[in-house]
Amino acid sequence: MAKQELFRNKLFGALLKAVGAFPVKRESGDLGAIKKSLTILKRGDVLTMFPEGSRREGQEQAAAKHGASLLAIKARVPVLPVYIEGSDSALPKGAKWIRPASVRIVVGNLITVEQLGADTRDEALQRATQRIIEGIAEAKDYLHRSIR
Repeated sequence: MAKQELFRNKLFGALLKAVGAFPVKRESGDLGAIKKSLTILKRGDVLTMFPEGSRREGQEQAAAKHGASLLAIKARVPVLPVYIEGSDSALPKGAKWIRPASVRIVVGNLITVEQLGADTRDEALQRATQRIIEGIAEAKDYLHRSIR
């Protein structure tokens, strides 16, 4: 899943499509993207999402959105949290091309369907989203402990 603006550049859009990405209209409750996501998850395929809804710059943590939690709960699938560090240097916001940079990726511990729960009401989604963010933070902590 990638924001629809990324598909405007024909070359980059073709690359995204080649790896199976599809556009999503952010901030609009894109029903087509939600249905496509659920189809992907229910057939057992992987769906990559960024709970913050966008790349962050530096180390700050942006507020997470509930889309990843909602989809995981609806499809009854686990979540694999991943921490990515350095992508803001490799592709800063507004940049036209990828730059040489050190990027580190740490895969966290699987968050089970049971840990997410089955409730999609707002308070329950907040708890599930918080669990995903904690999983990403645990992966970040692991990275920082291991490189010292």
